[in-house]
Amino acid sequence: MWAELTGFFFNTVQGKSSEWGTSPIYHYFFNALPKLLLNPMTFLLIPMAVRRRGDKVGERLVVPAMWFITLYSLLPHKEWRFIVYAVPALTAAAGIGADWL
Repeated sequence: MWAELTGFFFNTVQGKSSEWGTSPIYHYFFNALPKLLLNPMTFLLIPMAVRRRGDKVGERLVVPAMWFITLYSLLPHKEWRFIVYAVPALTAAAGIGADWL
C-alpha cells in the first residue's frame, strides 16, 4: 500500500538490500556525488558556503544533506537514486559559496 515504507522495511529492517549487490561505505562520497554534482568546482565552493561568516544558510543546507548521505552510506546496497535528494541542497550551497567568492 505504501511503496516507500515497504522498501525501507525491506532494505533496513530486514537487511535484504545486500541481495541486490553491495558497494563500499565510501561509494557515495567518492563515486556518486562527483558524478551527480558534475562541476569539480562545487567541492571547493561548498566549504566556502559553510564557513561564510554572519550567515548560517550554507551550514543549514550542507549539514543535513551530509548526514542524509552518511546514514545512507551505512546500507550495503548503494545507488545514486537514493541520495539524489541531497543534490539541490548541495548545489544551492555551492551557489552561496560562489556568491561569497
